[in-house]
Amino acid sequence: MNILITGHDGLVGRSFSSYLKVSISNINIYTFPAKLNIKNYQIISSFIKGLPPLDYIYHFADVNGNGRWLSKNTYSQFNSNSMISNILIDLVIKHQVQAKFICVGSVWSYSSGIPIAKEKDFGIVDLSTPLEPYAKSKLFVYDSLRFAKIQYGLNFTYFPTCTVYGPGDSSDHLIPSMISKVKSNPDTLNLLSDGNEFRTYIYVDDLAHAIFKFRDCNLDLVNITTNDRLSVLETVKIIAQKLNYVNPIIPGENKGQTTPELSTVLSENLLNWPSAFNLVKFNDRVQFII
Repeated sequence: MNILITGHDGLVGRSFSSYLKVSISNINIYTFPAKLNIKNYQIISSFIKGLPPLDYIYHFADVNGNGRWLSKNTYSQFNSNSMISNILIDLVIKHQVQAKFICVGSVWSYSSGIPIAKEKDFGIVDLSTPLEPYAKSKLFVYDSLRFAKIQYGLNFTYFPTCTVYGPGDSSDHLIPSMISKVKSNPDTLNLLSDGNEFRTYIYVDDLAHAIFKFRDCNLDLVNITTNDRLSVLETVKIIAQKLNYVNPIIPGENKGQTTPELSTVLSENLLNWPSAFNLVKFNDRVQFII
């Protein structure tokens, strides 16, 4: 089995690469060399063309950034992520069209106005600002793959997911931010919101397991999520307890935005996910990331 992984040094990419090395034999894993400009068409073309016939391509690479940065760099981020994906898809069509193309996207994390997100709603719901450019770049990937399938027969599956967490996350997302706050200032813990908004979580190793196990799924789009759903305040209390934080947690005045619960009807019917996999809850996983 020959596999190409983009973004292999990111949160999901690291976990996925480790999972393959430990769990799978007779596999060749290819990654882009360090410091390779993945927006350079000619360089990537030479690299993709030089690979043996690939069975699967797992596309995790992207340009991330916090809300403050994104508010000033909306075009830059959207253009970078769209360009990275479009170059890769174009070159796969030219040189590796036999490969199954697999993506994971967090678009649902930035949706607003719906309590439960179903596959049929993908791409047609309102997106929250200032993260709209990031979310729309993920929708761009899905549409590019969909059109490539129509014209060239490219085989793909796109797995929307909920909030991913795990060891080594250095982003400004909720969980690493709260861990950093408690460690840097053990006397005060202030929330940006009132803490009543809900998030659904998936541990990065569980995600890695799922996207490999379901690599031959015959649907274009399948929600991959869990039933591990907590309010922000509940999440922060668990983190604080694990870090032995004993002072008050002070909610903010602003009402936070609840991300929609993802429907698992398709994944349950097709893959028995997540009910048959006995996934460990956030409360017991968090000790591995602090």
